[in-house]
Amino acid sequence: MKFTKTIQYPKITIGYSSSEKLGGYYVKDNGIGFEDQFAEKIFDVFYKLDKSGTYEGTGVGLAIVKRIIIKHNGLIQAHSKLGSGAAFYFTLEKKVS
Repeated sequence: MKFTKTIQYPKITIGYSSSEKLGGYYVKDNGIGFEDQFAEKIFDVFYKLDKSGTYEGTGVGLAIVKRIIIKHNGLIQAHSKLGSGAAFYFTLEKKVS
């Protein structure tokens, strides 16, 4: 939500698709976005794209998310365009009981 605070009508979309062995999830917003060239870098610990201090945070949130996803044998990636929001996609294995 913090990256949509300057947007008049913020929108966050969460979705899911399924295959036999994987669950695919996404989280999209219409926030400030970022340049796609930083899509891998934003998952680094303490890395923050916003150097101005406009947005609170320590730069560990997405690093923690990535570690959790990987710990559960999943993958995560981000795509964005500056000024056009961001989208995060991740997969998790389905557990068969």
